[in-house]
Amino acid sequence: MPTVPMKPGLLCFVISNNHHMLPDQFFWSYLKMKKPNGSLAIKGASSVKCSSINDGIHQALLHGAEWVFLMDVDQTFPGNTIPRLMDTVRRHDAKVVSVLYHLGKAPYGPVAGWVRQINGEDAYVNSQGQPWRDYYAPIGKGVVEVDWVGSGGLLIHRDVLTEIGWPPFLDEWAEGMSFRKLGHDITFSERVRDKGFKIYVDTSINSAHGKFQYFDQTWAEGFNHSQMVDHMGGVIHRQALESDYWDTVWQEEFLKGTERETQYADTFKAILEKVPEKSVVADVGCGPGVLMKKLKDAKGAECTGYDFSTEAVEIVTKKGFDGKVVDIRNFNVNGDGGKFDVVVSTHVLEHMQDDRQFLQVLKALCKKGGQVIVATPAIKEIQDHVEHVRGYNDEEMSILMASVFDSSEISKNARDYVAVGKV
Repeated sequence: MPTVPMKPGLLCFVISNNHHMLPDQFFWSYLKMKKPNGSLAIKGASSVKCSSINDGIHQALLHGAEWVFLMDVDQTFPGNTIPRLMDTVRRHDAKVVSVLYHLGKAPYGPVAGWVRQINGEDAYVNSQGQPWRDYYAPIGKGVVEVDWVGSGGLLIHRDVLTEIGWPPFLDEWAEGMSFRKLGHDITFSERVRDKGFKIYVDTSINSAHGKFQYFDQTWAEGFNHSQMVDHMGGVIHRQALESDYWDTVWQEEFLKGTERETQYADTFKAILEKVPEKSVVADVGCGPGVLMKKLKDAKGAECTGYDFSTEAVEIVTKKGFDGKVVDIRNFNVNGDGGKFDVVVSTHVLEHMQDDRQFLQVLKALCKKGGQVIVATPAIKEIQDHVEHVRGYNDEEMSILMASVFDSSEISKNARDYVAVGKV
């Protein structure tokens, strides 16, 4: 961390450079803001937001900044933002204060909240105790103390940066996976609170926040009071349950050669370990056949893929596998009943309205003495994807498997449950 002496009162505006350009609305908003004499504007030199913030803060500290104000490039601000924040600083003896800003997509909720224990784990919730990304709720009125806050429109004193250590912002990634367990704003807030600093949001300073449109408090409240989230969510969920949606996903992945092998590495490994050599295998919800190829190469398995997408089945047949176009939601096994040594299904269970009936179909495809292997997300960040109708915890997975199979075993890695039912 830079050791340049502090210049009392010096404020540096740090603009996180995570967009390819500064929208005009931001540019004019910044020009109109009242700024302390001698203040500086710094653009973080990175295309990754977390790194961009850290780089901007580093530059600010090299200039001797006492205060750093973090700004997303797609935010706009009232002209008197800084004087009002400084007034909040004086009245509350505060060293971390945020403006009120919102998610850039539905439900446009405030990017700040509290930590609550749910099922023995930390959950980041809004004022109503609901997941803040999923449910809109006003954060309160006046100056509100919170447990965590976003990084846009955030005023930080140098003392805080000195105490929490370098780097101040750090994403926490799932080990060996390509998704974040915790974002940089959450980890920053946790370290700030661990050092005894309080975090405030001044809700009277409303910063419009969006992508290429801007959503302020009035817009967010109107949007949610109209129940637009429910209407939109219903449309998206219905679309995501049909093959046209998945044709787009599979075709894009197949053409780009990015078939999720990295994200699913631990899950695929766990499945391969459970499949005997030379097995006859059905992959239900096979997509473009990534797992079937692994089973063939590693275990000499004879594989058949089932999918409701004609596009997906065309892909697997071109790879040399048998493929059948079926909608598993209303599929009768008919002549395929009891045909397979092993039936596998990865990341399909969470899409099924009737998950027990789905497992019954998989069981019916399997020979007596065989096994059904299903993988489904264990991490809530994945469970909450728009195309999923549910997620599971340890108890729910155990109850579901026990309702269909006489014996079963369930393991869990950093991404998924892998459940095996004996037939």
